[in-house]
Amino acid sequence: MKNIDLINNYIENSCSIDNIKENVDKSIGVDALEIEEKLGIVRNNASTFLNELWKDGKLIKIEGRPVRFVSARNFSKYIKSGEAKITSDDLIKIISSEKNSELKEDPFNLLVGYNASIKSQINQAKAAIMYPPNGLHTLILGESGVGKTTFANSMYNYALINKKKSAKDFPFVSFNCSDYFNNPQLLLPQLFGHVKGAFTGADSEKCGLVEKADGGILFLDEIHRLPPDGQEMLFSLIDRGEYHRLGETQNTKKSNVLIIAATTENPDNVLLTTFLRRIPVVIKLPSLKERDIGERIEIIEKLFYEESIRLKMPLKISSRVLKCLSVYEFKGNIGQLNSEVKLLCAKTFLQHLQNNVSLRVEFNMLSKDIKEYAFNNKVDDKL
Repeated sequence: MKNIDLINNYIENSCSIDNIKENVDKSIGVDALEIEEKLGIVRNNASTFLNELWKDGKLIKIEGRPVRFVSARNFSKYIKSGEAKITSDDLIKIISSEKNSELKEDPFNLLVGYNASIKSQINQAKAAIMYPPNGLHTLILGESGVGKTTFANSMYNYALINKKKSAKDFPFVSFNCSDYFNNPQLLLPQLFGHVKGAFTGADSEKCGLVEKADGGILFLDEIHRLPPDGQEMLFSLIDRGEYHRLGETQNTKKSNVLIIAATTENPDNVLLTTFLRRIPVVIKLPSLKERDIGERIEIIEKLFYEESIRLKMPLKISSRVLKCLSVYEFKGNIGQLNSEVKLLCAKTFLQHLQNNVSLRVEFNMLSKDIKEYAFNNKVDDKL
């Protein structure tokens, strides 16, 4: 194959639309230096071939320094017929606009691994949330920090869009049962409400979260903290859509609620069997260490990108830091990783304030545990 054809094939394969959509914050296109590094074609010759392909209409030139190129075949839908040049910013705006449109149709696409490690879980969730007439009650399992709350929110947003509902007509009410673990007598009134005088301190009647979630979703995080009598009170709600406020025996209330629950525990050990029978869909999310290295790096890059947006400044991360974070075993999963990323960004931001330097995260900023793990496991030799 001729060098000019090698270059054309390389650009067509490396600059796919999907790849650009996943990395809209990075440089788009291929330049002569990359051709030299990847294909071994001398830079001057590579530049000549690139311009020949551009003149032949096979490439589109992205203006800037250095000049970059993308495949005309891949990007024809974004470029007007006969237009051979475009700025990087304009192309990013066009692609970002389409990406945002796609995300509005499917919020699950925001989750790392949506087409890989959690693809089957997402399909389960979509089936559960869309099942007529009101969806199927769902239990989400996973270690602390794997993203159960985020996943539940994605289920809700997916239903909002695809059922064509408004947030007012289809509310999402979230409650963490562990917030009242040391005060179980107050947990049930929070869920079901109470009448005046139902217990000491109940000076007036109050509606519960079940009532507020009517017509929508009630998300119960750490549901293993819900005592057995609380689980039993959910039976009639699940079976018949009925419940009583605490202290109320005669006036039966109705609420059409879809329950999404989450727990870090083995449900067979902490939930009533009679309760589990009423939850037809169980979704298990993978831990961070169960994801492949590519997804772990993608998660890390996404977290740093979010901090860069928050700081409104470009942020550079050394490859060594990326290696260490991607192989370290975070027991708290993405939640703990996120805390580490925020701490690293705080350290480099402090350096910026003190020394007026650019934001760059270096190895010496990592926590002692992560650095020791890197040395002991020879991380630099692994990736």
